[in-house]
Amino acid sequence: MQFNGGFISRSFSVLRNISLSANHVNANIKALVQQGRYQEALESYSKDPNFPLRTSRFTFPSLLKACASLSSFRYGGALQSTIIKMGLSFDPYIVTSLIRMYVKCGSLCSAVKLFDNVAQCEVLGEDVALWNSIIDGYSKNGFFEEGMVQFRRMQAYGRLECFEKLENKYNIAVWNSMINGFCENGLWRNGLQLYPLAKGEGLELGSTTFSSVLTACSQGEDIEFGCQLHCDVVKTGFESDPYVSTSLLTFYSKCGFVEDAERVFYLVRNREVGLWNSMISAYVNCGCANDALDLYTEMRHGQVAPDSFTISNALIACSMIGLFYLGTMIHGELIKRPLNGNVAVPSALLTMYSRLGSLEDAYRVFIQMKEKDVVAWGSMISGSCENKKFNKALELYKTMESDGVKPDANVIASAIIACVGLREGKLGCCFHGLAIKDGLDLDSFIGSTLIEFYSKCGQPDMARNAFSNVLQKNLVVWNSLISCYSQNGLPDVSITLLPQILQDGLYLDSVSITTALAAVSQMAALLKGKTIHGYHIRFQLPSEIQVENALLDMYIKCGCFTYAQRVFHSMSNRDVVAWNSMMAGYGSHGQCHKAIVLFHEMRNSGTAPDEITFLSLYLSAIIVVSLMKV
Repeated sequence: MQFNGGFISRSFSVLRNISLSANHVNANIKALVQQGRYQEALESYSKDPNFPLRTSRFTFPSLLKACASLSSFRYGGALQSTIIKMGLSFDPYIVTSLIRMYVKCGSLCSAVKLFDNVAQCEVLGEDVALWNSIIDGYSKNGFFEEGMVQFRRMQAYGRLECFEKLENKYNIAVWNSMINGFCENGLWRNGLQLYPLAKGEGLELGSTTFSSVLTACSQGEDIEFGCQLHCDVVKTGFESDPYVSTSLLTFYSKCGFVEDAERVFYLVRNREVGLWNSMISAYVNCGCANDALDLYTEMRHGQVAPDSFTISNALIACSMIGLFYLGTMIHGELIKRPLNGNVAVPSALLTMYSRLGSLEDAYRVFIQMKEKDVVAWGSMISGSCENKKFNKALELYKTMESDGVKPDANVIASAIIACVGLREGKLGCCFHGLAIKDGLDLDSFIGSTLIEFYSKCGQPDMARNAFSNVLQKNLVVWNSLISCYSQNGLPDVSITLLPQILQDGLYLDSVSITTALAAVSQMAALLKGKTIHGYHIRFQLPSEIQVENALLDMYIKCGCFTYAQRVFHSMSNRDVVAWNSMMAGYGSHGQCHKAIVLFHEMRNSGTAPDEITFLSLYLSAIIVVSLMKV
């Protein structure tokens, strides 16, 4: 056979051009994906009929990343077909990218099917990135047991012993990923179960592991496990690590142990801005606004410059205790020395002005914001609701939608609150439907708001449905349901929820006790009332005025006046409600003279009487006159 020299030369030229073209295509697509121009990257693939000739194995991971970012299952499937035709089905890098793409597109079945097809391949079987991609896929879709099975399977896989080939740090990275996956999906108990297993494997625990497990402890407010973990932190010398110390501080503050959080804070010598922020935030979350502002001042006098999160917490603290002047001073400093690139500060300004009743100032800040994200819109909408401007709240919601901003759980909850204020039952149901559509009805904040909404609508069954849909039922959600049944004439059902709360691993608070006592008062069920009083003592809850007033009212309505007197005389601070309840109690028992004596005591204590006071005295007199006639 004779070969034409010119033909051979042209052939090599074509091949060289294809090679150069492939490099150009790779670079072009990679650049588009890095810039976030995913649609353009995919169009360069779909509109080029010679694409398979002008590409290489390095092109596909970038394209698959674009598919994942756009959740484009269709493009991803087409790319897989091209990959098969080009004989790249068992390329580890491409297969891992395919699995990640299917996971992000929400098609876990496709990801698992692909993984099962390639996992038996000798080369792919020992590729750790491939195993991590499917474990991560299971975790992100909530199938944590299946993810753990794959994790164990990776350890024991075949003859290759791929897991043993990894360094300890890589092993612990997989464990950390699993723990974080549990936490992100609210399954903190599962996350905590992994910690002793990791220790049992003899892995070298680091700051990331401790921080991840402490996050799980914070979610579940598991003080016992957290304290044990703190001991491990001290033993391993990570107590001064910035990430671990911040996680420890957050854990103690989340569990309500502010003093322990303070100890962690002051044990660290070189405090970075993150630790200062965590301590200030801890004070704010525990209602210690004055302490938060004192620490903010201490930080300002030191050498640590506050950032946007510091300022945000300081503004929230100002709003908590009504320090309008200090809040405006901080705002003035921000105008002189603005902090760039964070929407948290403007949102905190909106919250502060709204809470302090200055909606006009809040609106000025809002108008001046260049980028209004969902947090900023939420601050304005919730602020309008707090100031009883419910129509304004719904107007803002409509404007937000027209601006193309998608509502989050907080925004929808605020919109439902506005519907409650306007008694717009149908509109509230529409927002409920929107929450279901977006999967937000699983959120605890929306759940408690929906329960309140249906309670006001007189539909306790719908409230129960909303309660059942909440994924992680915190105490606020339970308290909302207790209140709902009590307000809708079902006090007996309301009281049965208390043992269920305890069985769920939660502790009762003053709101739980107060709401349950209101239900007992309706039934005049003394024994159940004493049981709830026992809960209050057993859990060593603080003697807040609303709890004492509820106890007083319950004992009076149950006819147990002796206990009512004991509660009244044990109160360190008596407000007008307590005095009124006691006077009404004396009157209902025909002891009008004692009610009058108590009225004089009330005046001498400096408590001003109100309309209810005089009504109680009037009714007491009527009861006495009626008894005299009998």
